[in-house]
Amino acid sequence: MDCFSECTKLRKLYLENNRINRLEGLQNCTSLEELYLGHQNITVAAEFTFDEYSLAAISGSLMMLDLPEVKLVNCKPLYFLENITKLNLENNIIEDFDDQVSPILMTLQHLNTLNLKGNPVVRLTPKYRDQVVVLTRAQF
Repeated sequence: MDCFSECTKLRKLYLENNRINRLEGLQNCTSLEELYLGHQNITVAAEFTFDEYSLAAISGSLMMLDLPEVKLVNCKPLYFLENITKLNLENNIIEDFDDQVSPILMTLQHLNTLNLKGNPVVRLTPKYRDQVVVLTRAQF
């Protein structure tokens, strides 16, 4: 994803149904508001990861991140996205509520929509919805 270095005014980016397994190359995309990366055709052994420089660059502007079915295991780096309002992580491999989900809920103050359907964390965490509500209300 290194071809976006000159796209400094890019506001929406649709890259669904590709073979992208790492969010990177967005260091200059400081105006990006919506990013759609769902349904990546990643090999069985690979998992989706993040370049922290790219996350830091888009953190001030990104409001919508769509990452369904990308083989995401570690969502904790998303705590960078301070202005995000909608986060779709449906059908990934997120398992640990305390280590992965909780940190992002405590830092994403503008988050109003979170989709975790189809992740192991939903069935492995007792009353996970209640925990989500408690952690998001603690910010207000």
